[in-house]
Amino acid sequence: MQKVIIQVDWSSEKKKKKAIKLVSQNEDVKSFSVDDEKKQLTFDGDMDAVSLVKKMRKEFPMTQIVNLKSETPVSTTTEAPRQEPHPPYGHPYYPNPHNGYPPYGGYNGYPPYGGYPPYGGYNGYYPSQ
Repeated sequence: MQKVIIQVDWSSEKKKKKAIKLVSQNEDVKSFSVDDEKKQLTFDGDMDAVSLVKKMRKEFPMTQIVNLKSETPVSTTTEAPRQEPHPPYGHPYYPNPHNGYPPYGGYNGYPPYGGYPPYGGYNGYYPSQ
């Protein structure tokens, strides 16, 4: 059950009746009241207040939620499921992912880190051109 207060900017009695009609058409609204001075509608029920305000904004663009109270207590403390710690590599059920080989660096004919001086890296010699 929620209690929602929304502010609607109506300029005449005709617009006010239209706002009341929009709220009363929702089946989940149990009761509502109108405050003419503040131009506010207060309604109770199990409705989605955001979707109701979206519908109201099609007719009344300056509609906004002033207050939203939920009468059902919502527990904010949720416990995350406890996970077992991962056993170290080398465990019989979790073998080492590298299996004794270095990580694959892609195939281009050379070792992944630049290689040895004849094929990569600086060896102190640049041929003349």
